[in-house]
Amino acid sequence: MADFLQLGPGTKAVDIGCGRGRIAHHVASYTGAHVTGLNIDKEQLRQAVEYAEQTGLSGSQLDFKHANYNDPLPFEDNSLDAAYYVQVLSYSTNLEAFFKEVYRVVKPGGRVAFEDYVLGTSA
Repeated sequence: MADFLQLGPGTKAVDIGCGRGRIAHHVASYTGAHVTGLNIDKEQLRQAVEYAEQTGLSGSQLDFKHANYNDPLPFEDNSLDAAYYVQVLSYSTNLEAFFKEVYRVVKPGGRVAFEDYVLGTSA
């Protein structure tokens, strides 16, 4: 996923619904990009910040924000090179508004990656 997003030093990405920040940490350390994790759970964010501090990536490559991604995302228009989420789609209350927000904050030509599971119909 990080390779698909074409992240590298000097680029910025958001991890939407980052949980304890382990994927954000991996993406930041693997690519050299700056990753901001968003999450609604303050305890998970505390753990994410603690881990980033322990591993020396806090601030320089990782930061975390308390936010509900069902609200407007806390970024300026066209301010990010990439956005991704891993298994948080089921918590969206309005998918159309969510995808519009992602489109708003990612720069033209930026990339997005979404990984989730859905239940399909059986044949």
